Amino acid sequence: MFFDQTFINNLRSRVSIADVVSTFVRLRPKGKGEFTGLCPFHQEKTPSFTVSDAKGFYHCFGCGVHGDVIKFVMEQRGLSYPEAIKDLAAQAGLALPKFSKESVQQQKRIDDSYEVMELAAKWFESNLHQTNAIEARRYLKERGLTEETIKKFRIGFAPDNRDSLNSYLKNEGVVQNLILANGLVGEAEGTRQIYDRFRGRIIFPIFDSGGKVIAFGGRILDNTKEVAKYLNSSETDLFKKSYVLYGYNFARDKAYKKEQIIIVEGYMDVIAMHQAGFDNTVAPLGTAVTEFHMQHLWKICKDPVFCLDGDNAGLRASKKTAENYIAILEPGYSMKFAFLKEQKDPDEVIKVKGVKAMENIINSATNLADFIWEQSLRDANPTTPEKKAEFAENLFEIAKSIKNTTVGRFYQEDFKKRVNDFMYANKKKGSNIIAFPKMNLPPTQVKTSINQDVIESIKEKIIVFSTLYPKIFIDSQKEEFLGNLSSKNKNLENICSLVIEFLSYSSPEGVNYKGFENYLIEKGHDSQLNYLQNTSLKEEFRHCTTEQDINLAWGYLLSEFYLILAEREMDIFFSENKNDDNKFINLQSQINALRKERDYNRRVFEESTSNEI
Repeated sequence: MFFDQTFINNLRSRVSIADVVSTFVRLRPKGKGEFTGLCPFHQEKTPSFTVSDAKGFYHCFGCGVHGDVIKFVMEQRGLSYPEAIKDLAAQAGLALPKFSKESVQQQKRIDDSYEVMELAAKWFESNLHQTNAIEARRYLKERGLTEETIKKFRIGFAPDNRDSLNSYLKNEGVVQNLILANGLVGEAEGTRQIYDRFRGRIIFPIFDSGGKVIAFGGRILDNTKEVAKYLNSSETDLFKKSYVLYGYNFARDKAYKKEQIIIVEGYMDVIAMHQAGFDNTVAPLGTAVTEFHMQHLWKICKDPVFCLDGDNAGLRASKKTAENYIAILEPGYSMKFAFLKEQKDPDEVIKVKGVKAMENIINSATNLADFIWEQSLRDANPTTPEKKAEFAENLFEIAKSIKNTTVGRFYQEDFKKRVNDFMYANKKKGSNIIAFPKMNLPPTQVKTSINQDVIESIKEKIIVFSTLYPKIFIDSQKEEFLGNLSSKNKNLENICSLVIEFLSYSSPEGVNYKGFENYLIEKGHDSQLNYLQNTSLKEEFRHCTTEQDINLAWGYLLSEFYLILAEREMDIFFSENKNDDNKFINLQSQINALRKERDYNRRVFEESTSNEI
């Protein structure tokens, strides 16, 4: 069902988000209409979860979750968007509105899609018990799967016929377009002939977080055929592989309780692990782990364990994952790597060595810093001065890529010590052979008016930028940064809050400048809309035509912002006439590093956009 914005706004105004959240979280007041408590989305001992009745949203500074009362009910109770609205409307005593013909039809298509996927799942399941599925049953038996496991994961079979599933669904009254739209059949080019997508395969239903079937994966039985061993559904309205983890619907609650989640490579790995008692295991679906996956995993536990093959391919995949996501580490959040050195997969480890051996592999997983060090050392083989220098520089670049400056600084210090200890083991301990530059965290709160106009100017640029390219702020770190950005200009302050609200209420497809303008119009924020439409600052970033341009512009703005804050701190240092040489040296070093970073970011950004004009 689809609800108009007027009804949604009325619902939010009638329901206290603090009252709803307090049924799940013990909240303590911290100001007028503001509350804090332990985050229900990740394990923590010190409260970093805040709820604002006045602003109507919750936010966790630990794991980055953010949303309104509807999103909270969806996440905590596992409800769909319409189900959450119905639940809240009942609490508020609001009658549900009547729907337009178009909205009803749109919701019906989604409901029908769920129904056709469920029909297909039941058909595949029933086929597993037919005479033509002997080989499929034999394969599952050889893999050691019990009947209980087969039922839990709803494993089925697709006969090797081109029109079996399609005919069945049409006989059940499903229209051809709906079967096509959900990726169950394909259409031959030129002839427009319809054929079943899954044929001669063992079928693994793929579930959403609520346990509804949204897609399928299939393993070929005849290995002599020149086709893919595993085949996933194509992406549909229900299924986006970059947002789905196989087994997540079964593993989520178990992983919360165990404070551990394990990531393996495929369907059978997940199923074997669950059967052996590792019911906190998931796997990506035909894609590498995405940033969305990582953020989702971190909501469950602080150290997800990647359990992959110990061969060269497994090590390369692990290193790529490590280098991709070290950049978005936050204090306390990381990842670990466990490797299957002798056996090919978790199933084989469990069969050959037993559950205890698998448990030992998981519990002895290598932490991220150790893994990056070991793999970098293995790849570099630093035996000559040139290779040693390259090895040290590569490690520094990895540490420098970390966006959180506190985490980045500690990684630089850790790598510096490892390099020096490794290369000069016989030197006097503590000798600074490899000098990694310091990246001290710039101060963010100093009670002074020095350079205030300059600071307000860069804040204005950042806030205007966030309205032009709001999609970049879907990233939890950037959204948190925006949420902590205050301004003396009330219009800018309000715009900043409205961008965060807009991100919470909008689908990813609608997160753009035009969508934000429409949001302001719907909300009646005429003053903020007029300000944005007339500011000349938009011209500075009008040539950002690609995602790369937008990221470069953001890097330039952020480095400029931190440089200004550091320069203000230096002004304060001089104004207070403090005789502290160490502080002066540290501040000057910090400013030099930030200025170099700012100049580099600005040059790269200007070169990129000038090439496109």
